[in-house]
Amino acid sequence: MHVREHRAASCRVSCRGAGRRTVATAIVLTATLGIAAVGLRTAEAAPPRRVGVVKLAGPGEKAIRAWVMRAAKTNRYQVVGGEQIEKVARKQRVGLDSDASFEVIARALGITAFVTGQVSRQRATLTVRDGSGGAIVDTATWAAPDPRRLAISVGRTFWKRLGPAITRSKAPSGAKLDVAPENETLAVEGEEGAPGGEAAPEEESAPPPRVAAAPPAPRTGSRRQPPPEKSEDGEAGRERQDGADRAGDEDDGEGPGTESTRTRRPAGKRSDAPAATAGVEQLDEALSVAIGPRYGLRSLSYVDDRYDMNSSYSLPRAPIVGVDADFFPAALSGRGVLASVGVTGSFEYLLPFVKSRPFGGGPESTTRGLAGSVGLKVRLPAGFYVTGAVGDRFYELVDKPNVDPTDVPTANYQFIRGGAGVRRRLSSNVMLMAHGAYLHCLKLGQIAGASYYPHAKGAGFEAGLAFGFLISSRFEVRGGVDVQRFGLAFNVRHDDFLNGARTAGGAVDLYSEAWVALAFLIAPDARVP
Repeated sequence: MHVREHRAASCRVSCRGAGRRTVATAIVLTATLGIAAVGLRTAEAAPPRRVGVVKLAGPGEKAIRAWVMRAAKTNRYQVVGGEQIEKVARKQRVGLDSDASFEVIARALGITAFVTGQVSRQRATLTVRDGSGGAIVDTATWAAPDPRRLAISVGRTFWKRLGPAITRSKAPSGAKLDVAPENETLAVEGEEGAPGGEAAPEEESAPPPRVAAAPPAPRTGSRRQPPPEKSEDGEAGRERQDGADRAGDEDDGEGPGTESTRTRRPAGKRSDAPAATAGVEQLDEALSVAIGPRYGLRSLSYVDDRYDMNSSYSLPRAPIVGVDADFFPAALSGRGVLASVGVTGSFEYLLPFVKSRPFGGGPESTTRGLAGSVGLKVRLPAGFYVTGAVGDRFYELVDKPNVDPTDVPTANYQFIRGGAGVRRRLSSNVMLMAHGAYLHCLKLGQIAGASYYPHAKGAGFEAGLAFGFLISSRFEVRGGVDVQRFGLAFNVRHDDFLNGARTAGGAVDLYSEAWVALAFLIAPDARVP
């Protein structure tokens, strides 16, 4: 009897324990399912990050665009290719030339940031635009001796230099995320190895990547990038068997990141791509032609004129038209030493209706004036340049009947000029221009003739300061001031004085101008926001 009661009591205790364990298990399962559902909803709510890679302008753009697309995919971004962007632009009836048009496309495709740019054989300039507003966020420039090395250089450092700008960008409000990116296949070239002792591209230097459990936060570029995902066709760095394997990697976005090679480069080795100054590259034109009006002054004064035998002269106002031109033929097709050597020239003409008279009074005389130069110009780094040229400055008072203005001799300064200057960007649209030069006079004109000062010698200098305002990649409005000063030493001898010749120690002939001009530019690598 006691045994049966003891067994019944034990059964009741055991059943109650089993029931409590069942309830606890049910609670744990319910909580787990709830947490999983919340995580699933959170993952579904997080919008995909998309980068639109627009077709670049210039030769060899596909190779560079392929590297850019690979870098974006490696950093967990969906890539919207140039063909799909152009298709949507046509559908929306917008171009790819303004902030507003980029915002329209970003809203239609859910794009966070755009990558645009221009490419030449030795230079690439890439720009990141924010999807929300379409404004330019950052710009970087790469340079290399040939297109293949240029593409590899972009691939190595693109995400380090422009990745932070892409990370900061956002998609516009109301963006449509239901449009899937179309698959645009571009094979990455040059990944088997870089010639000429170059460090290997990212596949050959990066360790085998791992598949992450969840997409990490976007990298800012200030920290080392984690190893990229492992490619399905073997370890990173193994040679691809054919072009189809490379295209497959591009399609899946599983190729190694372009950042790894940069972070693993031996210390002290210089990068192929020079850093862009404040995100703005220099504007090295192949052709520049500027024409416009000028307002000129002239002043001729004598030094040590003890016997007042000479009349000083001043022209207080003179309308002039001027033209300046620079041409660098090799810059039309590429960059390098030859692209930095060109020809330069200038010409100005004093309009023929100008009238003037000497300081001492007398009748007015029609005034005629010409000036010009032509020579070589060599561009240096950072916007500086040097010039060597020959030039002439001619100025004459034209006689009228019964008028004798010969007290003001004709000036005809023929000179050799050697100088230097700078033309560089202060901002994306503002250019600074300054120059100076020494003028070695070969001839002086009538003032060095037998009836004036036959032993005269002369030299001069010129200087100028101007600013340019880029209104497009083809046109620029310029304005500035120029000064050209000639100093003359007459070297009068005692015999000349005894023979009744003119006497004076020398003279200063000063020409100054204020001007504006409209310039036409051909700059293959120019980018004007």
